[in-house]
Amino acid sequence: MEVIGPQATRFTYISQSNPGGKIPAWLVNKLFTVVAPKVIQKMVKACRVYEVWKKKNNPEYMPWLWPDQICTNLIDWNDVSSSANVETTSSCSEEPEDIQVGDITDDIITDT
Repeated sequence: MEVIGPQATRFTYISQSNPGGKIPAWLVNKLFTVVAPKVIQKMVKACRVYEVWKKKNNPEYMPWLWPDQICTNLIDWNDVSSSANVETTSSCSEEPEDIQVGDITDDIITDT
């Protein structure tokens, strides 16, 4: 994403796919000329209502600003090579509340 003006952003979408010859290249290219614009349209719709949605859904949880909010399970790397049954421990003292993504309205996600 690149800001190109006060109310304008250039968004570059690059996709690379290799179906291994199972789908003809012309069909893959045609699909991406249809799919990519729809992905962008849906993302624009979601971005326009994000601020309102975020205020209702755990507004204080912003791990992109405060990485200490990230609560992931830590892996003991000594267990990885010896067993597929790995025990994990949490990297923070308290788990964050579940983020409710279901509150995003269907008209944002579906074509209109």
